[in-house]
Amino acid sequence: MVSQSPRSQSPTPLALDPRRILDMNYAFASTAMLVAAVRLRLFTHMAYKVLTPAELATLAHTEPGPTERLLKGLEVQGLVEREGDTYRLTSLSDHFLVEGKPGYLGGDTLAMLDYLPAWFELDRTLCTCQPYRDLGDAATSEAFFAPRVRDLFPLVHPVAKRTVA
Repeated sequence: MVSQSPRSQSPTPLALDPRRILDMNYAFASTAMLVAAVRLRLFTHMAYKVLTPAELATLAHTEPGPTERLLKGLEVQGLVEREGDTYRLTSLSDHFLVEGKPGYLGGDTLAMLDYLPAWFELDRTLCTCQPYRDLGDAATSEAFFAPRVRDLFPLVHPVAKRTVA
């Protein structure tokens, strides 16, 4: 049997797969895991040595059990790999998430702490035409963009130089 949606007037099968919507609902969890790992400097701690969850927890001043659960989540995301009882970085996380490396994107990752509240107020912005933050104001704009420019400069500067040349 097929039902009609009053808005679309298109047939809707009884057995729809909700995975796309559920993936959207829980996409924040990937960002939250990444932010936590960057804040705790897990990738930097793991950059030069494979570590057990307990060893990493000692370095990061966290508890071993929750640290291991976070590592399992990061493994699903393709950011760490498990080897027996130890974890190591993947090429992706080694290149972009280790502090001090030219491609470091940890600052951009932490910027999500500023971005997400604004996105979750999008409905308010649409109803009021009032932006979450006024980037037309010079002081607000500078405070917002300066850290982003600092974080992304090492990545975009070489591209800009090649483009101009």
